Amino acid sequence: MKESYIHNVKSEVTMMRRSSTVISWTNWILSLVNID
Repeated sequence: MKESYIHNVKSEVTMMRRSSTVISWTNWILSLVNID
């Protein structure tokens, strides 16, 4: 993953924070689907 170019990500901390955000959003969306 470090070798991948991701727009405006210049540090590993930023990459981890953004990936955590994506995972959280995904889990939230999946929980909405499971509620119904």
